[in-house]
Amino acid sequence: MLCKSIKVKPLNEDNFKLYGQLIKKPERSPDAEVDTHNWWNNVANLPAEDSIGVGILQVKHRDFTVTKLEQHSRTAEMLVSLKGNSILVVGKESLDNRRIERMEAFYLNSNQIIILNVDILHFVPFPLEDEAIYAVVFRSKTPDDDLEFIEFKEDINLVL
Repeated sequence: MLCKSIKVKPLNEDNFKLYGQLIKKPERSPDAEVDTHNWWNNVANLPAEDSIGVGILQVKHRDFTVTKLEQHSRTAEMLVSLKGNSILVVGKESLDNRRIERMEAFYLNSNQIIILNVDILHFVPFPLEDEAIYAVVFRSKTPDDDLEFIEFKEDINLVL
């Protein structure tokens, strides 16, 4: 039974800053500008306490129902879209970690890159097509020792 619904909204720098960073081409002048390319240095930082790993995540189409979220307490997480548009659900726990203070859902387009802050609740994106593919960048040992799940007693429905 659905106890709650979340309206999905477009992702932009302002409405996502509570959860992390939206990475895009800077509006400032390039740090280097040559015949073959322009380069902007330090567009974003990915905090982690250890070596960084890159994985590939292929998400399959499923019902737009949230049953659980995950979080990492030792690393931020970068999602680089390689194929497809999706919906990303994120949340923030209260300071005492006893309840979810806030949850939101965002359209994550194929041309967007995000970094989720440490401790932000999230789960694999919900693809709008049959599948979506992401490069996932975070601390290399995260799947082994920094993966905590919160399962809901009642499902949460996403409203498009």
